[in-house]
Amino acid sequence: MSSRYTWGAILRRFEEDRPVPERTCSVTHTMPSPRLVARVAVLAALGLAISNGAHAQDLFEGLVPDAPAPIVTSPDGWTRDALDQLDRSVRHLSWQLNGIGSRGNPPPLLTPDAEVGALQTSTAALTEKLATQGDQAMQLTGGVQVAQHDAQTQRQQIAELTARIDALTRREDDEQTHLNQIDAQLAPPPPPPPPPATTGDAGSDLQSATTLLAAGKTDEAEPAFAAVTTRWPQAPQAHEAWYQLGRLSVVKADNNGAIADFAKALEGWPKTSWAPDALASLAAALSQAHRPTETCEAIHQFDQAYKSAATPELRQKIQSLAHDQACH
Repeated sequence: MSSRYTWGAILRRFEEDRPVPERTCSVTHTMPSPRLVARVAVLAALGLAISNGAHAQDLFEGLVPDAPAPIVTSPDGWTRDALDQLDRSVRHLSWQLNGIGSRGNPPPLLTPDAEVGALQTSTAALTEKLATQGDQAMQLTGGVQVAQHDAQTQRQQIAELTARIDALTRREDDEQTHLNQIDAQLAPPPPPPPPPATTGDAGSDLQSATTLLAAGKTDEAEPAFAAVTTRWPQAPQAHEAWYQLGRLSVVKADNNGAIADFAKALEGWPKTSWAPDALASLAAALSQAHRPTETCEAIHQFDQAYKSAATPELRQKIQSLAHDQACH
């Protein structure tokens, strides 16, 4: 750039804070404002940078004509001709700057910084890695949700299976209870306890069995009466033992057993105090077994053999049975 171009003229042209008056006055020289200095400094730096390039001559060609600085100035040091010329020069400079981009690829004003480039590359890699990790996190989240749904489904299935197992267990318990009842019904009765030792006398053995019955020990009294019938079958005490066995059968609601026991006790129609009750009990057992003919025969036999010795209660019992069975 020629030395004839003075930067003082450019500085004075960019003074925006002061109006340009129409009149001329005495020659004065004023200092530019800080704002103007900053703007011109930027232009100066840009001009120096461009002056080293291939486009410096074209950029500053025709900026300011070779003219001497004005002598007669306005109060701020500018003449109208100088301001007009500076305005044309600035416009030309602006046009030159705007046209740089359309003239190929001029050399860059700044050399790229290697550290900045490395940081940019690292940032791009980290950004890509972050995006990849975000995708992986989304996939893991979806997997966790699927696993939670599967776990919930399995918990429901386990609850249903547990309820079904409980129901089957209760059913098994009920079936087992029913089987135990059937086994108890089909099981043979337990063997009777062994009879008491004999005293060597039918009367004493019968008395021992009667004492057990009076004491409420029926489980022991029954085998004791049965022992009298087997040890002393021909003794008179055997008939009474059969009579007591018949009464025990009535208590157990064993009609067939009671009929057999009373029939054994009445063989020969004994004349004893218990005989009328034995025959009345036999007639009642036959009635309970729905054997009307035999019931009426027992009633007729009662009238013939034991009616006179029977108590009023027994005679009333026989009359009720005769009426119910329509005995004549």
